[in-house]
Parts: sequence; C-alpha cells; structure tokens
Amino acid sequence: MKSNKRRENPNPTPESLDPVGESIKRRVARWEAKYTPERVSAILAAKSEQMRERFRVQTEMLGRVEQRVAEVTDAAGIPVMMRIWYKSFGREVCRIWRTIPSSCQELEYDVIRYKWTARP
Repeated sequence: MKSNKRRENPNPTPESLDPVGESIKRRVARWEAKYTPERVSAILAAKSEQMRERFRVQTEMLGRVEQRVAEVTDAAGIPVMMRIWYKSFGREVCRIWRTIPSSCQELEYDVIRYKWTARP
C-alpha cells in the first residue's frame, strides 16, 4: 500500500521550506512560458476565422432578439424610451440560453425575472 506521507527533502533550502512560495514560483514560471506574445499570436491567428464566424452568428442572433423585443414592446404600447430596459432583459435571457446548461436554465430565468420585476 502506498504511503500518503510526504518525502522529506534531505537538503532543505529556505525556498523548499516555504511550499506556498514554491507553488507560486512554479505557477508564475508556467504562466510566463505559456503566455509569450509569439505563442498567443499564433494561437489567435489559428482561431481567428472560427472566432469571426462565432461572433457573426452570435451578433445575428442578438440582433434578432432585439428586433423581437422591439416588436413586442411596440405592440404592447411601451414608449421607445423604456425599450432599453426590455432589450437588456432580452440580452440576459439570450446569454443564459447560450451559456447555462439546460438543467439550470429555468432557475436562472427565474432569477432574472425576479431581478427585473423587483426593480422600482
């Protein structure tokens, strides 16, 4: 059976006696190695077409949501000045639909419904 006891360092240094400091140094070193401008630039270049397409699709969907909100508020006789609040609500619903798993969506919708109906 494997022991859970940590191995003792035979030659402890001040750095090895501070496991938190060592952990932070390792994290910083990994981050610096990972996030060089050249590497980030190459990754973004490889993904740029996919990012543009996703942005286009999401922007078109958001435009359709805002258009429907405008149609509904017009039909309900809500003044144009008040439409901004309804568009904000529509954007929140759209965000939840895109980002929250379906099993949690109803709860999230209830939260924003409460938030917007409780506003003065």
